[in-house]
Amino acid sequence: MLGDGIANFDPIDIGGYHASTVFAQICGRLTNLDEALNIEGDISSGWNISPDGLTYTFELKKNRTFVSGAPVHAPDVEFSLNRLAGKSAPNTLLWAKNLKTIEVLDPFSIRLKLHRPDKNLIYHLSWANACIVERAKPFVTVGTHLVPNSSGPYRITDIASKTIDLEVAKDFKKIAVEKKIKVKFLPQKAAIQEFLLGKVHDLSFYLLNEEEIEMLKDKARFLHASLLSTWIFLINTKSDTL
Repeated sequence: MLGDGIANFDPIDIGGYHASTVFAQICGRLTNLDEALNIEGDISSGWNISPDGLTYTFELKKNRTFVSGAPVHAPDVEFSLNRLAGKSAPNTLLWAKNLKTIEVLDPFSIRLKLHRPDKNLIYHLSWANACIVERAKPFVTVGTHLVPNSSGPYRITDIASKTIDLEVAKDFKKIAVEKKIKVKFLPQKAAIQEFLLGKVHDLSFYLLNEEEIEMLKDKARFLHASLLSTWIFLINTKSDTL
């Protein structure tokens, strides 16, 4: 994955698509998108929605742990979503402000109530900003950086000026295809060149012109061009590993 560097490792202050892609690897969320872009449970095993669309009840998986080793419980979800909803910075997401109450029912059940119906809430909860961190210890130290103490498939092991190293989390060691990932931050032209040469596996969310899209489209197994802005997520056909 190539993009701009990450200045702030607090998930509620994510800036840009590139950072979101990294956080998606290290953060556990209530929901997630599968390879076909269908919504599925991440730390949740399922959910129920009230007929009026104002109440969402989630059941949590009982086998997820944070980087610290602590198990993921409903109070951690309550803490994390309240923290996001209470953020006053300009980049606060409007869907989080629509959360009216967050109620812990038991260690593995939580209920969200909304001010008004939001048919996209389940999708919004898959966003990297909705990262669930441990209430008792929201961050862990990697070098000189504080990074989220979350329950995603990977954890950060090293941060340098132009790279971030990730290693598969223990909860995912039996199912992860890649045990280690190196994230590189390069200027756009250099990033595209390395992608075309097969030196990187994934190039995500770049703003591209039509010529660049034409140049790249046959080299990728997946490409999406937005109608609002030209952005892509590319998986290299020349490289099997990250």
